Amino acid sequence: VFDVLGVRPQDVVGRDATELLHSEEVTKVPAAGTARAVERLLRVTRRDGGVRWLRVRTSVVVDPVQGPRAVST
Repeated sequence: VFDVLGVRPQDVVGRDATELLHSEEVTKVPAAGTARAVERLLRVTRRDGGVRWLRVRTSVVVDPVQGPRAVST
């Protein structure tokens, strides 16, 4: 996490993943409740202001208590 984003793992755990995206990429993220697997090439903004491109594959996993959850791998 530090090499790519410039942040420690404990600084991103529990945060909304869209907070890490470049501002122009946020609109490319599927809406909540979209139940399909997608693969996208997205920019993230590093803590130092630099930009990195990441290939993100997102699939939906259903938690028996919390319902549908999006998980990026």
